[in-house]
Amino acid sequence: MDASLLTSPEFWSELTGHVLFETSGSSGVPKSVAISKRALLASAAAVNRHLGVTRDSCWGLVLPLHHVGGFGVAARAYAAGCGLQEFGQRWEPGSFRDWLETHGITHTSLVPTQVHDLVMAKLAAPANLQAIVVGGGHLEPATGQAARDLGWPVLASYGMSEASSQIAT
Repeated sequence: MDASLLTSPEFWSELTGHVLFETSGSSGVPKSVAISKRALLASAAAVNRHLGVTRDSCWGLVLPLHHVGGFGVAARAYAAGCGLQEFGQRWEPGSFRDWLETHGITHTSLVPTQVHDLVMAKLAAPANLQAIVVGGGHLEPATGQAARDLGWPVLASYGMSEASSQIAT
């Protein structure tokens, strides 16, 4: 699915039921969960408020849309009425950093392995980036601190697919 479709009013007006997501299976066998439109948009609004997202912000989509972490990024862009850019290429820290700067990305979500890759590459964050929500697993404190030392605004989060993504950031 093209992520830009998820920011269109037509998509959200036609979504009347639930969206089915795969869980990570971190606490057992992976399963599918159904999340309502209302829950997705409530979560998006809460995250946007917490992170100070405005119409002038731009969410960067790196995570897959079939998981709630990726779909949640698109829902946040829609809820804020702000821009959404999709990375759309194989993960590589240098390309990711350049993409953030080129597209003026202010907010994004990553998994801990991606943060580790940024640290290992010793890349400095672009000035336009305001927040990286890190989920999908435990972010080691030393890795988080090393990323922050390089200017990456990483925010460890805890979430569950069943809760429309984040519970705490």
